[in-house]
Amino acid sequence: MNVLSNLSHQLINRYYRKRYLAFKQDMSAFKDFQQKQLRKLLTQSEQTGWGKVHKISSEWSYKKFAETLQASTYEDYHMDVENQMVSKKPVLCLECNRYQPTSGSTSGRKWIPYSKELTTEFDMAIGPWIGDLYETYPAIIKGKHYWSLSWMPDELREKLSDLDDLNVFGWWQQMIMRLTMASPNSISHAKTAAAAQLATLAYLCSCRDLTMLFVWSPTFALNLLEDLYKYRHELIRILEKGKWGDYQNLLDKVDCPKSKSAARILRHWDGELTSDFLQIIWPNMGLVSSWDTASSEAWANKLKNFFPNASFQGKGLFATEAVVTIPFQSEYVLAYKSHFYEFECLETGKILPSWELEKNQMVSPLVSTGSGFFRYRMKDRLEVTNFMDGLPCLTFKGRMNDVDLVGEKMSPELVEAIFNNMEKKFSLIKGVSLLGVEDLDQKPFYLCIVEGEGKVVRDDLEAFLEKELKKNFHYNLARDLGQLDHSKVIHEKDGFKFYQELAMKKGMIKGDVKLEILSKIERKQLEGVVL
Repeated sequence: MNVLSNLSHQLINRYYRKRYLAFKQDMSAFKDFQQKQLRKLLTQSEQTGWGKVHKISSEWSYKKFAETLQASTYEDYHMDVENQMVSKKPVLCLECNRYQPTSGSTSGRKWIPYSKELTTEFDMAIGPWIGDLYETYPAIIKGKHYWSLSWMPDELREKLSDLDDLNVFGWWQQMIMRLTMASPNSISHAKTAAAAQLATLAYLCSCRDLTMLFVWSPTFALNLLEDLYKYRHELIRILEKGKWGDYQNLLDKVDCPKSKSAARILRHWDGELTSDFLQIIWPNMGLVSSWDTASSEAWANKLKNFFPNASFQGKGLFATEAVVTIPFQSEYVLAYKSHFYEFECLETGKILPSWELEKNQMVSPLVSTGSGFFRYRMKDRLEVTNFMDGLPCLTFKGRMNDVDLVGEKMSPELVEAIFNNMEKKFSLIKGVSLLGVEDLDQKPFYLCIVEGEGKVVRDDLEAFLEKELKKNFHYNLARDLGQLDHSKVIHEKDGFKFYQELAMKKGMIKGDVKLEILSKIERKQLEGVVL
């Protein structure tokens, strides 16, 4: 690690330690911070077109706020967002020059106004979290870090070439952070996602002092590692010569790294991806971070096994629209200095402010943020697991993605139980995802993706799946009434790869695909698949 990187780490550590300590010290007064945040958001909204239409008042109490404004979704704002993007006027929020797209299919993409206030709110969560990283995992200070943030689909790359995730930081923080990063932000200027992936691998291989691997989805990291073999020969040529070669046109705005030692390691690699090989490439890896709860747990465990000598940290609930929790002292605590938070109790349907939460409640968050969104539903399922000095700790349990094709009320928890039973019944077989297949011309049905080396007769798997599904009263009734066709199973050696391919047919890019244990697709996405 060079002198500048070392100095940058020291400055980051010192600055964010103050934010870490302040966050910890103020926890017991989080209700006061939340009420002040609500007042601040209402004051700003008074000055916007939306606020004037809805007669927003900074004098509202929480009770008046909750009685006056209904819970909302993106559909309640999308026309105002488009109006603000075109007119440049404060329709929803003040001082907004950036709009961030959410991941997802083209038709389902949302554009979130990243106002000055919203970026400040994100920074209020990132500060104590980074401070906790340096406090808890001191090994990361000894080298470079890889941060996987926003990945853009090809059709948006030219339009959003100036998008920079570091814009949530101040200019001096951006400058210092860049000195600690293993790959440059210029990779976002790559003309295709595949070229960006190759460039990322080249930089990671050349970074022999990599100490932290930060990704959102563990499946993204696993794909990245598997692509080392896919691009092995290209990477050897690139790293030996320090030139992009055939990829120059796609990466013309990205400097090319050079590392003959990394090229030599790849040349002598037998192609088998093992923890020993990764230890040779990155001998100082100190921390790997990704989602590790709900449907990501199994993939996170697989990622951990590749780095047995590194620590592992799960993720808080960060979304494009808002941050809800951050990892802090081995818990996932409410980011109480960021937005204003409410939670719907999933048992009673009652919406509560954060200071009224109780342990063991299953809840779904609603956020009011500097983007101008108020009481915005996040569609995530959280469990209140603990309290830290009075501040709620919440664990992500999955998306609110119950599937209901004809009234059968399928839930992620039910699917998880089925997959657990399947693994006990069939050796070396693992459930990946259950897909509700919509079909306007034929009966809808459920398709189960399984993977593994186990040799099982497909009819046996389908019979078992159908028996398990029929334990759900509503599914059984729908089958008896002829509303649903018999469930089907597709057995793949790499089930997640197959899942990815289906998602990409829907318009998603590889880096955005997040495995859902239960989701819905259209029959046309299965074109060419033998069922």
